[in-house]
Amino acid sequence: MNTRLRHDSIVRTLRRNGISTIDARADEVGASRRTVLRDISKLRDEGYVIHSDVGRGGGLQLDPQSIQTTAKLSVPEVLALLISVATMRAAGNLPFSELADAGLAKIEKALPRDKVRDLRAFLDCLHIGQLSPLQDLSDMGEMNPELLPAFEAAFLGRHLIRFGYRDAKG
Repeated sequence: MNTRLRHDSIVRTLRRNGISTIDARADEVGASRRTVLRDISKLRDEGYVIHSDVGRGGGLQLDPQSIQTTAKLSVPEVLALLISVATMRAAGNLPFSELADAGLAKIEKALPRDKVRDLRAFLDCLHIGQLSPLQDLSDMGEMNPELLPAFEAAFLGRHLIRFGYRDAKG
């Protein structure tokens, strides 16, 4: 299990169960006690308030009001959010599109300068226009689930994609 998944599992379990032990967390995430102790330290650095008591009846406890104070979004995740909002905007006046714009602006402000530069480079490759009023998406059909990850990887890697197109009439 990677670090982020371990952190998510620890926080989720502490929120759900209230109190847990280091050994129980280590068993659940398949890591050593030392690794879980490092994970707890990193979670505290991210803003989570995690109390620990030693001895009988002790253990780890997450403060119920505790929240993560730093966002851990990758550039592709932020890009996906931006594409979603731009698509909403292009489709017309959809609910929450202005709130989504404001939220994404806050996320961008929280990113390091190099990540913002990378994000801007991705956005320079992106154009989402208005759909034609004659476009009917109701009969679009199902998309092969293997195509989306391939498209995302090609887009993020700035690789060209070649594909054949067949209209509704074949």
